[in-house]
Amino acid sequence: LFRSAITAADPVIALTDEESAWASRWLADNGIDDGAPFVGVHPGGSSADKRYPEDRFGKAASRLTEEMGSAVPTVVFGGPDDAARVEGVLDSVENVAVSAGSLTLRRLISLMARVRVMLVNDSGPMHMAAAVGVPLVAIFGPTDHVRWMPRAATAQLVMADDTRPGAVAAGTEESDVHRIPHGWVVEAGRRALAQAGGQR
Repeated sequence: LFRSAITAADPVIALTDEESAWASRWLADNGIDDGAPFVGVHPGGSSADKRYPEDRFGKAASRLTEEMGSAVPTVVFGGPDDAARVEGVLDSVENVAVSAGSLTLRRLISLMARVRVMLVNDSGPMHMAAAVGVPLVAIFGPTDHVRWMPRAATAQLVMADDTRPGAVAAGTEESDVHRIPHGWVVEAGRRALAQAGGQR
């Protein structure tokens, strides 16, 4: 378990040896060396106004993996209702991408614990990633980030800011998350990795 990035205010999830061994087997079965870096994306969220566009998730993941090395893959996570969103991210990733499919909760957590940096909406998986000490980018829409944002230094917040250069003009039916360009997510991913020392 990677505890060093977790503050006392954040919950901690401990993994069993069996769960860690399962994650190692899953990585091997999907052509990823155990211990090799990869970027994780979970595009799900409890409501549409919390869900960052899948194509921008894919672009951000592509940029981060490119900066880590051309062979670094992206693993896309999703729950039972996220199949279309997972496919949307997979279609947008420019480098190697693998779907983790719909996993049990504990297997999702055990695989997420291996991610070098996680890109995620304000959601349950955001808290799971934080609880295993994973550097992460948390994209917030209408929810109160002061209350719900993980407190670890390696958890980086991204939210709409119309005063910031590059903000995207959203349509009248779109939520705040649509005003966030993928470059902001990339920058936050770099910060999360820097806070973690680039390696875990």
